[in-house]
Formats: sequence, C-alpha cells, structure tokens
Amino acid sequence: MNLDTNQAENGGKTLEAEIILSREEKVTLANYIIDNVYVEDGVNGLYYHDGVGTYTNAELEAEDNAYRFAGGDYEITDSHLDTYSHIYNEIVLANCDNELQSIGNVDCDSGNLYFTLAYDSSRTQYSTMESALEKAIEEGYITKNNVKNNILIYLFEQIISHCLKKFNLST
Repeated sequence: MNLDTNQAENGGKTLEAEIILSREEKVTLANYIIDNVYVEDGVNGLYYHDGVGTYTNAELEAEDNAYRFAGGDYEITDSHLDTYSHIYNEIVLANCDNELQSIGNVDCDSGNLYFTLAYDSSRTQYSTMESALEKAIEEGYITKNNVKNNILIYLFEQIISHCLKKFNLST
C-alpha cells in the first residue's frame, strides 16, 4: 500500500492482517446454456457452428463459433410421415393467380396470394399461411411444436435451481 505521507517511522515494524479474497460467480444465460444445455449438435435443438458439424447441411453453417437454436413451430404427425417430409411446399402450398409458388420464394406481384392444403381435394383457399397451418392442425396432419417455449421454461427452471443451491436457499 502506498501512502502520500512519509512512512519512515514505520520501518522495522510488522503488520498482521487476515486477507480474504473472494470472487462472485456470475452466471450468464449464454454460459448456462453452453455448460448445461448443449450436449452435442441437434440435442435440445442446439447446434454449435464451428465448421465441423456432422448433421445435415453442416457445410452451410457460419463457422462463427456461435450456438444456434433450430427448433421449429410445427411437426408432421406420425400418421402422415410416410406421405410428407416437409410442411411447407408439401402440405401447405402457396398460390398466386392459380399458379403454385415455392414458399420462401413467393413471387406474386398481383397480390392474389393464397394458401391451400395439398391433401384437400376441394382446394379451399386460405388468406394467410397461419390459417392454413391451423386447419392442418385441426385435421391432424401437423402439430404445433412448443420446443422453443419448453426450452425457455427448462432454462428458467434450471437457472433458478442453480441460484437456490448456490445461495443455500429453498423454495
């Protein structure tokens, strides 16, 4: 310790002190996910973009060492997996002026865009993709997958549990 005053008269004296150093552990959501939720690519819907993934389309990853969640909102029901492999462009179809469009690359300058369901022989027209998806859920072709919400709830529960243990608290 340096003081602004002359310390010559303290020469030859001793100082006894107990020094306690502590460091508070900070848990960030990102670190918690990396340490406790990520297991390997695809587990819990998480992928690590390090350039060496072994999953489908890994060669397209950004190689930026980021973790990404790839959970979807909808899934094809088991009873229709033999017929369909994709919801968009196989079950839900985009149409413009009675011409089929690729969802994700819709070119409809006229504004006459609507959606149909591939299995519906009456070709009912839906004004929004969401309404077509809801009908497909109602008819049992797809389900709403709440993976995103479940992971957030799981993370929140795990973080609370970690904090309670760390500070010896109980619920």
